[in-house]
Amino acid sequence: MSPESNDSVFISTSATSSRGSTARWTPDSTPRASAGRESSSSDSDSTSLPILTPSSSSVVSFSPHTSGVFRFRGSPGADAVRSSVEHDTVSPRRLGSPGPVGGSASPSPSNMVTPSITLSTPPPNARVSDLGQTHLDLDDVNTAINRIRLSTETPLDMSGMAAALPGTTPARQNPETSSSNVPNSQDRDLGRPVNRSRRSSSRTNLLPHDVRNEEPPSDRFHSPAFQQAFRDAKALMGSLAEVLSSSTIQLEPDSTLHELSRTAQKLANFQCPPTRIVGLVGDSAVGKSSLLNSLLDEDNLARTVSNEQLCTLVVTEYRYHELGTFAIEVEEYTQTELRELFTDMVANYRHNHFHSAEIEGDERGHWAGLANLALDTFSAMFRGRFTPDFLISGGQQEVVETLMEWSSGRRSAAGLHVFERQEDCAEELMRLTSEEASPRRPAIWPYIKKINVSLNAYILSRGLVLVDLPGLRDLNSARQVITERYLRCCHEIFAVCHSERAASNESVMAVFKLARQAGLSKIGIICTKSDLFTAREAIRDWPDERGHRVQDLIEHKKTEERILADIEEELHNLLDGEKEEKDRLYRDAGRQSITVKNLEQALARYVIEERNRVVTAELMAKYGPEVPTGNVSVFCSSNKLYWDHRNKTPVDGHLPFLHLSGIISIRKHCLSLVSESQLSIALSYIHNEVPNLVSRLDLWVQSGAGDASTERKEAVRAALDQLERQMREKLRARVSPVYLIGGLLRADFDENIYQRRDTRRWTNGALNAGSEWGSWHHSSYAAFVRNYGIYTTDVMGYRNWNEEGTETMVEDLSQPWDTFRSVLRDRADNLVAYLNQALIEAAESQDNLPEEFMDSAEPLYDALASCQRLLAAEVEDLCSAFESQVSQLRTSALSGLRTGFFGQSMETTYAAASQVYGTGSWARKKSIINSKLADEDQFIALIRRFRQEFRNLADQLQTDIRQRVRERLDFVSGIMDIIRSENVAEESEQDPEFRERVAVEVRRVKLAMEEVRLVCAR
Repeated sequence: MSPESNDSVFISTSATSSRGSTARWTPDSTPRASAGRESSSSDSDSTSLPILTPSSSSVVSFSPHTSGVFRFRGSPGADAVRSSVEHDTVSPRRLGSPGPVGGSASPSPSNMVTPSITLSTPPPNARVSDLGQTHLDLDDVNTAINRIRLSTETPLDMSGMAAALPGTTPARQNPETSSSNVPNSQDRDLGRPVNRSRRSSSRTNLLPHDVRNEEPPSDRFHSPAFQQAFRDAKALMGSLAEVLSSSTIQLEPDSTLHELSRTAQKLANFQCPPTRIVGLVGDSAVGKSSLLNSLLDEDNLARTVSNEQLCTLVVTEYRYHELGTFAIEVEEYTQTELRELFTDMVANYRHNHFHSAEIEGDERGHWAGLANLALDTFSAMFRGRFTPDFLISGGQQEVVETLMEWSSGRRSAAGLHVFERQEDCAEELMRLTSEEASPRRPAIWPYIKKINVSLNAYILSRGLVLVDLPGLRDLNSARQVITERYLRCCHEIFAVCHSERAASNESVMAVFKLARQAGLSKIGIICTKSDLFTAREAIRDWPDERGHRVQDLIEHKKTEERILADIEEELHNLLDGEKEEKDRLYRDAGRQSITVKNLEQALARYVIEERNRVVTAELMAKYGPEVPTGNVSVFCSSNKLYWDHRNKTPVDGHLPFLHLSGIISIRKHCLSLVSESQLSIALSYIHNEVPNLVSRLDLWVQSGAGDASTERKEAVRAALDQLERQMREKLRARVSPVYLIGGLLRADFDENIYQRRDTRRWTNGALNAGSEWGSWHHSSYAAFVRNYGIYTTDVMGYRNWNEEGTETMVEDLSQPWDTFRSVLRDRADNLVAYLNQALIEAAESQDNLPEEFMDSAEPLYDALASCQRLLAAEVEDLCSAFESQVSQLRTSALSGLRTGFFGQSMETTYAAASQVYGTGSWARKKSIINSKLADEDQFIALIRRFRQEFRNLADQLQTDIRQRVRERLDFVSGIMDIIRSENVAEESEQDPEFRERVAVEVRRVKLAMEEVRLVCAR
């Protein structure tokens, strides 16, 4: 059951007809039989859906067709003005009037009429008990109108039409529209204005929902004032770019103005880059694709119907671009990665084929599943030339090499594909990620590692990236690893599951377990298909007041349905001649049908909202303790509800159901994630990048307006040269932190982490853990081996062998790691302070400039100061990214994740032990595992890898910082060249009129940016 529209209207009618026509209304079809009863409405406000009405009146007109049946032809344009004939009387003089005043009066057939219906909002104090008089859905009006047929046997009586329209009230005489006020023919012929009351309609209510009008997150970045100031700043850059492009000077590639003009255009088109990644992970067929379609507000973009085994195999990113096109970029597995995949799948199939008879218990099902996955994948990849027997013909390596040869001859799908239409993009996504219809054409999806989809979606426009990920319980080992690695890079993860039994969903549990191991704190849950919980299920599951409330709503609805049936029965039994009674019953039936419909909506809404509350409370109670904050974000969603009401009008009547779908709340939450980072980027744009360009333009204008002597100019060049040398010497000195940062960080790691290694103790700790596992029942032991040491059984519960095997190492290094992180932060702070001081000193040493060049001192100081702030921000960003990378490195080195260092070193050991079968297999499995745990070289290799990967990060940080410093110094040199270069002065002097236009625009931008900065500071 899907709640329908909730629009409330009043109806009144009038009509005009050519003089002398005769007509009467007759039913278009015969209503079904029912007994006559008066309509009734509930007086209980607590059990009915609140009445929602358009914010202003709407006009809906209809015209006769050749069959004489009147149907809606839709609303006029929102700005169209229609003469109001509400409550008008039908008089010969009125009926003889032509069309609107000032327009041509086209003759119409004498047997045609043009009735109109004005839909008005009910009084603001309308109650639920008044549903019968106030609430009318447009579909109900349409149905009633379709039952009316125009005939020419008798004079037209508008009361018949009024009776046919549910909810109508008798027409009343309106003094303002009496015959004395009807314009005469002379007025019409001269096109003079006619004094008529007019009724306008609201464009907003006539349009469907617009996601851009949704309430933004309540933070500074999303505030309307800040967003407007941000737009104003970009608009100022746009007007500045337009002025700069008005001269031919900027067409010269080597000119300074060319570079300034290009920068202005770049700032005018500035978009905040993506800064936050939200991953959606869940099992197949839980509705992730449908959820993504709703969040993106793009119906049917992502594939929603396909083979459940295949539908989550490809990582798909959704990113923003401001173009109106859709772009798909495909990244395929490398040859090395493909060989690893083939080797694993061939080994799995052959092991199951040759040894399935000897494999017992749960292990048989495990290997059969892996074998089927290999068979399905190879069948799809090499359709038309592959048979299962091929996988067992010859040696394993020979089979893998043949598969690699087959794959090399295919046509690659990698690269960028751009589409103008959403339908074409969706079709290509389907082709890339699903089975081909042709029985001989190979599938593409097994070769794809990741797909990147770019589109102009509102939720992505503020710097968000949405990612659809395979489930963590995927049989495909490679896909499972990809998901685990990708989730560690996400800023927030949502586990997606069905609302039904969400609290016991194993996929959700797996996500939270992974998050705990990886130290991730931003974890949420989205429950889909919240609308599928029925009223009968609610009564069964809620033996309390809520269940009684649902039962009362059901009984109330049944009562109203019986009343409606009685009215329809009575209508059917009436004779055609009993006109007045039939008119009354038509009105009663219309009112009663709306009462029933509102009760249906109220029931559905109450059940969904209460069920959402129950599910949310259960999930928060269960998973809240699993995250550091103690609070987990939980959302319940219904994609069906969203799309049922997304494009319906008027929007006011459907907005409650859009909110009920949960999609708007999820979208708002996702947007709030980018607020802090995007605010920082936007403020840097406003306070640093724009002022820097304006200062450089100011210097360019002044360079062509001076008349200093050659000696003075030489003095200026010498002073600026000295200033530049001082900066370069300070920033590029071998003793500066810019050149020492990498070595300092490496030394810090060795002192705090590497020198505290005790590999013998760590090995003994792993052996002790292995001894405990060896005491388990052989079936439990085998299950953990099959699942790479991470599993859950009824007896043992959830255990992670990798985590337990490294417990002693983690214990020894946890406290030193905390100290080490503090040292890293101090190093970053000292580096930024050093850079700031170096550039500030340079900016303040301009006093050596000759007096006639002091006009340039202020813009030069501003330009250098903005350079200092930009460099500081860039270095801070590099240090912040470095700290995140180091945190992920710590997770790899000191966690029990399968993709961690210890988990990777145990991977082949688990695989080897899992292939042991038959008599004595348990002892052999334990021997394989314990031998690996007893090898001290495993921990020696682990800590060395830890140190080497940290050194790589430290070296890369030093390289990046040096590069930024060099670029910024070159930039500063370019600023100084605007003053000291003769070429720039000549360039500025070429067109004095143009230079003056630039000067005026620069002054205007300066003043306007002051207001922008004031707004942003609030």
